[in-house]
Amino acid sequence: IHLLIVLALTAVCAFLVIRWMGASDLLAGAAGLVFTFLPAAYHHVALGHPFLVGLYPVPLSIYLALRWTKAGLSKPTELVGIQTSGRSRLSVLGPSVLAVLLIGLSSTYYSMMAAMLISGLGLLMSVKHRRPRDAAGPMAVAIGILAVLGLSTLPHLLGTSRAAVMDRRLSDSLTYALQPAQLF
Repeated sequence: IHLLIVLALTAVCAFLVIRWMGASDLLAGAAGLVFTFLPAAYHHVALGHPFLVGLYPVPLSIYLALRWTKAGLSKPTELVGIQTSGRSRLSVLGPSVLAVLLIGLSSTYYSMMAAMLISGLGLLMSVKHRRPRDAAGPMAVAIGILAVLGLSTLPHLLGTSRAAVMDRRLSDSLTYALQPAQLF
């Protein structure tokens, strides 16, 4: 059931983000399906990480990074994440809060990736535009993701039970460690 839910969530998130970026429904749907069923995502199952198959945090991270920074905007003076073109704050903040919650609850791996992507892009854009306060929005989003992650993992960190922890052999470090030979 988990696999079906995360595949559906990945397809929907990818579709919505690609559609939000301006693609047509047909193109966004096709791209969302291709992204959902990328063969590269399924090697996680073989390696014993079935929870990393759900790639929905990736498009949500891209959405938040573009929404809360000035990256890719035609008008550098436009404030992203604040009321723009007559839209209410709720219509901008609502999807962002939902994305932060979904990413923070997904996994430590995707939460850290999203926090680094969003905060890093925010810092780069604030340096580029020479306005340090422009990094405040992306940093707040990254801190929000990490706060949700921290709250969701706190019971496991405080508990004494190791029932949900897999014991790994020393030889597994060769499988899971990043080695330059694995990049080619």
